[in-house]
Amino acid sequence: MTLPKTWKERIDEALERGHFTPEDESQARSWTTCAVHEHDPLAATRIMQPIQSDKPYNYTLKTLGIDFAWAVARDRVERAARILGTIMSTRKTSFTGGEG
Repeated sequence: MTLPKTWKERIDEALERGHFTPEDESQARSWTTCAVHEHDPLAATRIMQPIQSDKPYNYTLKTLGIDFAWAVARDRVERAARILGTIMSTRKTSFTGGEG
């Protein structure tokens, strides 16, 4: 069984090719397969279901996720790489609150 590619792997391949693939774009648009989910699945779940949770979502990660998807959709590979670095350095969501 092959594991899904990480976003770092996808970006490295896009840097070599000069662009993202349609699959990359599709994966970046979904909160269940985006870079935010890869880094912090709990934050992505809260972003997708804010009304169903009494815990606030991580606004920083939501904004970064939207920016990341935009960069992938427009083949801004270097920008996507920078955003991914920021996502990966953002504090993960705690089980007791929003940003934690």
